[in-house]
Amino acid sequence: MEVAIIQRIKGLISEKNLNMSQFANRIDCEQKTVNNYLNGKRKLSLGFVESIIITFKLDANWLLFGIENGNEGNKIGIIEVDYKEKWIELLQENIELHRNLTEFYKETKILENENGGAVANVRAAKVG
Repeated sequence: MEVAIIQRIKGLISEKNLNMSQFANRIDCEQKTVNNYLNGKRKLSLGFVESIIITFKLDANWLLFGIENGNEGNKIGIIEVDYKEKWIELLQENIELHRNLTEFYKETKILENENGGAVANVRAAKVG
């Protein structure tokens, strides 16, 4: 998805006949940061995308999902897409990833405590 957004941003820059410096100035961002985003060296941030949408008065559906809001609604072929639903899906995925990561850290901590306890018992046995 991110690659498609980057391509739409590059197309926008070309359409507006802007160079990277001009584009970066328009969205109030460092040129190096813009280059890193557009070259895939840095993940797109919500603030960066939001700045582009606001500055160029873009339809968020178009930039994020390649969908244009017209008289016929949000459509890709015959599939209706609601960007709010997409955001909710992405948030749910992030929540699930966070839960998995939290569970992993809990299990890691338990193992560390168990191993640390075993080490402490061995040391006590050597001393005693």
